[in-house]
Amino acid sequence: MIEFMKKINVLKVPPRITWLEWTLISVFLIFPDDLFQITGIYKVESPTYVPYRWLNYSFSLLFLIPITIGGIQAIKNKRTAWILLLVAIFVRSCYFKFKQENNIFDYGEYEIILTILIACTLFEWLRILLHRSKIKLDAFFGVFVVFHIITQFAQLALSLSRIEGRCNAINLDVETTGFLCGFAAIYLKTQKKYSTSVFLLCIAGLLLSGSRIALILTIGYLLLYEMSHIKKKTIIKSATVLIVQLGITAGLVILLLFPRVFDAILNSNFLSAITRTLNFTKGTDLGSYDGRTMSLTAGMEIIKEHPWGIDAFFTNIQENTIAHNYPTFPHSTMLSYYIMLGPLILAPLYVYFIYKLVQKTKDKSQKSKRLSLFEVSFIVLFWISTGAPIVNYKIIFVYILALELSLEIQN
Repeated sequence: MIEFMKKINVLKVPPRITWLEWTLISVFLIFPDDLFQITGIYKVESPTYVPYRWLNYSFSLLFLIPITIGGIQAIKNKRTAWILLLVAIFVRSCYFKFKQENNIFDYGEYEIILTILIACTLFEWLRILLHRSKIKLDAFFGVFVVFHIITQFAQLALSLSRIEGRCNAINLDVETTGFLCGFAAIYLKTQKKYSTSVFLLCIAGLLLSGSRIALILTIGYLLLYEMSHIKKKTIIKSATVLIVQLGITAGLVILLLFPRVFDAILNSNFLSAITRTLNFTKGTDLGSYDGRTMSLTAGMEIIKEHPWGIDAFFTNIQENTIAHNYPTFPHSTMLSYYIMLGPLILAPLYVYFIYKLVQKTKDKSQKSKRLSLFEVSFIVLFWISTGAPIVNYKIIFVYILALELSLEIQN
């Protein structure tokens, strides 16, 4: 581990670094949510009439620190796209208030806006600290990932898992933990930055998370990368390795997706018991695929009913999903945010992101451009395949971190 830290140049921190700021930002990234619940000045929970009470949001007085520091730095450095996004969401909510439809003001729910605000300002603060400390973003990412995987193993060792044996990293849910580990594995593989042991640690964290979507996407992307790097001189060797990898991967995926088929053949429940921790269900009695399909169907029905979307707060999307025969929300981040933000906000947001992608990669080699697109497509596919309305700022922070890394890829 020490060699790893030396390799990414994190131990050599300049003496002028503001240690107080690093301590504070670490608190917001790694301390348990209980700290912020205790210091909360605004709280909102799911109403008692909904069948699954998922929402338990608390805005801590401490959050004013990153909002103030990060907000000032963002304005100073003219990185204000996220501010325009929040203003647009707020104006849209005013429209729903005017139309006397469900809106954040009548329900008193501001968790979606506040979550985005905290995540963006926290990341802006981090950027400034990294710049002052002369630490690269990928170096921070390496330490960030390793630390969170260690918390997974600690959870496993202490038997603290709360979701059918699946181990999430501290302050992240299991799906985002799987995404973080999977993205890190792909990033390390494509950039060839760190040792094999760190790569394998990421794979271990991915398996511990029990996220099948993250696992399947990660395996698929790693295989695509390997296939694109077969050299003519070693084509027989590479092809052999690839066939073996594909065989193992296909077997693993089939095993994970269809354990009951194997159990029926073997006349036992052994494989189902092993793969139970990789179930998509979250405390409901709905099957993995049936539940996910029902949630996505409900989401599409909401779009048919509200083609311009609904107001952005958690209870609103849950009530609309319940009206279409599913108890929680559409299990897709992309679909959920289309419903809550609508095309008038999402379309300009996508255009802006594409513009930034082109701008950041225009002076890079073709290889770097392909790698950036490769990483970004992994993120987008994950958002489409799974997720939910996000009320945990650390989850959005992880996604921003991954996107920034994807855009900064070098040869």
